[in-house]
Amino acid sequence: MASQTARKWLLILLTVVLAAGPAMQTAAASVPAGGEEGPVLQMPAPADGNPLYEYLKAEYGEERAAALYETLWNLRLIDEQGNPLKYPILLDGKTYSWEEMQQLLEDESTDLARVAEVDGQPVPLSVLKQDL
Repeated sequence: MASQTARKWLLILLTVVLAAGPAMQTAAASVPAGGEEGPVLQMPAPADGNPLYEYLKAEYGEERAAALYETLWNLRLIDEQGNPLKYPILLDGKTYSWEEMQQLLEDESTDLARVAEVDGQPVPLSVLKQDL
């Protein structure tokens, strides 16, 4: 059960990462050559027994798990304890939780060509449905 929940959150996080990827490249390209960025936050080390980190280690090995965990932290997808940060899903001016969006996507009459907004990025409902 915990593995299934961790897998669901990992899929959600990866969806947001894929959706935010082009924006991150654009933001990186816009940083001045002098490196005048904002303050850099120090990533806390994953705590022993952190479920996300343990799941990543089991799936990808310790070295790759550390890199994936750091990537999730740098993209602000997890908090200091490794818990996923939740972003609202906007569709047609209404805010949905992931659970509400799942119910909507399971409905056969839902038009999957519509586009939702997740963390400011457009994501087609068909892509969100793949993560169910």
